[in-house]
Amino acid sequence: MLKAFFDALFCVTLPKLIGSHVIQVNFVTILSTDDDTTAVGHGKPNVFEWISDILKELLDLKLNGIVVNIPDSSGHVSPIHFEIIFLGIVGDLPALAMMLNFKGHNGYYACFFCLTRGVYDTKVLYPFTRPLVERSSDDFKRFALEGSPQNDCFGHYGMSVISELYDHDLPSAIMIDYLHTSLLRQTKTIITHLRELLSISEIERLDTLLKHQSFPHTFNRRLPSFLNLAYVKGSELRNLLLYAMIPRLIDFFDIELVSFLCLFVCGVRLLHGSPVVAVDRCIRQQLSSQLFDDYQRNVSQYFNKINTLTCHLHDHY
Repeated sequence: MLKAFFDALFCVTLPKLIGSHVIQVNFVTILSTDDDTTAVGHGKPNVFEWISDILKELLDLKLNGIVVNIPDSSGHVSPIHFEIIFLGIVGDLPALAMMLNFKGHNGYYACFFCLTRGVYDTKVLYPFTRPLVERSSDDFKRFALEGSPQNDCFGHYGMSVISELYDHDLPSAIMIDYLHTSLLRQTKTIITHLRELLSISEIERLDTLLKHQSFPHTFNRRLPSFLNLAYVKGSELRNLLLYAMIPRLIDFFDIELVSFLCLFVCGVRLLHGSPVVAVDRCIRQQLSSQLFDDYQRNVSQYFNKINTLTCHLHDHY
């Protein structure tokens, strides 16, 4: 199995502390394998060159499964064949785009699940659209066959290196990463816009309330500060979104804005919070879908240009 250790991948430009000049700092890439061979370079490595062997092993598992020798009570060993099924692929948007050979999140056809076209307005936005034109498994394969690195076809740059692992299961096998999409992107974006509506004294007062918010001992992280979101953790944003945002924001914002935020909070809570007693999972999905619909339909009335791809992906939870 190949192991890779990345020190740094890119050439980075750093500003000097004094003067108007810039200095160019070149970091090297170090790759190490099991046989102790090492490759050093100044550019970003071709990931697919060193994961090709792994993909071959995964495909072999899919086609042939595995055989396990299991002894019975008498000590006789019987070989049992197990079929291996790959259920899905999950990752943040850059990782998924790379593995699926797909347009990045700032492209016009960047949604893996539908054919909604983005609109450019200083950045690519995805307006609320109904009905959604979903990508079928046949569409996904056909567009991939027609796409090329120089000319994409509805976001596809060609066939994906993992397409053989999933047969006709794409795009249904693609799983949206709730940590990155709902927490580190959309929730963090909402907080950033809310912060701009407050004075420094109001932010400090809100931060004091969040800092002293009491939680059960099972909560391993405190609430994040509105002043500094640079190193915020997903679990901190989750605690803020699901348990503290609405009751704490009531004293700082109009009730209409806070009520609108309830659409997003409750939608995420139904899908990713603790199980709701006596509420079937399918009903929870239907309710969250309705809440996300209302949220995306009206989000531009409350926040400026946050209906990006990460916002749009809540249509496909």
